[in-house]
Amino acid sequence: MGSEERARVVVRGVALLAACSALAVACGTSNGGVDNNDPALPPDRTAVAPDPTERPAFDASLPPDEDAGDGGGAAGDGGVCADPDDQGGASNVARALPDTNDCDNSTKSAKGVINGAADVDYFKFVATDKTGCSIDLGFGTSAPGLELCVWPACMTGTTTLSKCTGGTRTKNPQTNEDGCCMKSPGNMVPEYDCPGLFDDDSATFFVRLRSAGANQCIPYTWTYKF
Repeated sequence: MGSEERARVVVRGVALLAACSALAVACGTSNGGVDNNDPALPPDRTAVAPDPTERPAFDASLPPDEDAGDGGGAAGDGGVCADPDDQGGASNVARALPDTNDCDNSTKSAKGVINGAADVDYFKFVATDKTGCSIDLGFGTSAPGLELCVWPACMTGTTTLSKCTGGTRTKNPQTNEDGCCMKSPGNMVPEYDCPGLFDDDSATFFVRLRSAGANQCIPYTWTYKF
């Protein structure tokens, strides 16, 4: 091989070597990108590590966030007196209770709420005086701050009120009938009599509860028996 031919071979070899070197730099990884794990490259200090306490925008595999709300909350009572089953405010719209008789001397009860000084609750029930049984009348409540009044109205004839044991004689402001009132807590017996030859003291009883004067919310239970 002559000197000229050797020179051409050397030039081709140098050119091939330069091409291979350039290809190796551009294609440092199999997919044409730069290998970040190459120890020759400096570490990337611009990346921000994720916050382990931060939830992603949505991930169905995560449990619900207990701190997340719906924009509102459960409403408290806010000082409001809850009286969902308000009784009638007068004798003619009194809440009717189950009838009873003097052969059933069990004590019965009814509930309500007095919502302030102006609120009034009326109840009524029919009590039948049966032959062979004895009347054991009584009314009471353990709730403080109330006035409890009872007006008996005989089924036949005019009612005669003889005494208010545990209370004071008071006329019904709507019917002008005599009855008994007491301040709670306590118990009371309105002693009355109905006219007739057969001593039948069957009667309808009207019961009123209201605040004894204070403007407050008073839940109560009152009892009665005949």
